[in-house]
Amino acid sequence: MRAGKLLVGVFYANGAYVGASNTGVDSAGRDYRILIPVGVPLKLWLFSEDVTLRDASGQSVYTPGSPIPFQASAGQDHLFTFGVTGTVAKSQ
Repeated sequence: MRAGKLLVGVFYANGAYVGASNTGVDSAGRDYRILIPVGVPLKLWLFSEDVTLRDASGQSVYTPGSPIPFQASAGQDHLFTFGVTGTVAKSQ
């Protein structure tokens, strides 16, 4: 199943949004990367009108737009893993 259109980014507390860049696609999936400040509360945001997603623990992720709170620590990468679970039913 193809991933379809998926927007990935972060929201700052003041409402500013910065999109992540798609840095790679292979048989395991897609990689996105964004540089963010440390010590700032952020919310990871995923949006798609084409696919449904699940997180690494198998829980459904509401799309469009369920923000996931996190805060970066100095010297540590933050990795989030999500899987495509299906396509969004389109109304006719």
